[in-house]
Amino acid sequence: MIARILLLSLVFLSSCGSLKELEKQEEVQSKDRKKLEKFIYSEKLDVLKERVLKALNELKDGKKSSNVVINKSMAVLQREKEIDTLMKEQGFLYKNNYYINPRIKFLPTATIKETVTQGEVHLLEDTNTRVIIADGALSYELIKTEKGGTQLHVYRINRIVRSKTKVGVDWWGVFGGKLPFLLKKGAILWEKSREFHGARDRYAELEIHYLLKA
Repeated sequence: MIARILLLSLVFLSSCGSLKELEKQEEVQSKDRKKLEKFIYSEKLDVLKERVLKALNELKDGKKSSNVVINKSMAVLQREKEIDTLMKEQGFLYKNNYYINPRIKFLPTATIKETVTQGEVHLLEDTNTRVIIADGALSYELIKTEKGGTQLHVYRINRIVRSKTKVGVDWWGVFGGKLPFLLKKGAILWEKSREFHGARDRYAELEIHYLLKA
């Protein structure tokens, strides 16, 4: 998620007063995160979908910003950034469709035959009852409730699962006296990565909530 992140660390603070203010802000946001666990938006599914897409695009364009205090270690944040960057730079496979970023010049697997969809943000599912919006390692999942409202949960993929590694022939390597085999990394499998290594990201849920309220 592209956002201005405030960390509870003295490295980023200039005074004790700012530390107390940050702690107070985190305390308020902690209560807000709990409220979102079973929160239901009054908007219908299709309306909230358009609002989420607009907010994410405005966030990327720098038209919107949100301040969310994230109490995570630097190691965890770095790992999350690595996975997010990897999925944005290499794209991923979902139900026979390959989703890539417009900046990608070539697919990571040379023999890919699936339909290719480009975009900064991807709409993976869009039905009358469920919507899934993918943005790198984050996915925004909207579900229609019985009373006509909409639940919005955000999940983060913390590790990736790939398809089988492919073995090809490196003819240039053969002519150069090197080993003739070339190993090609398999595509990132979104569904398996989400199923086995996905978890709700409460901070990302709070951030999109604040963006929708702004």
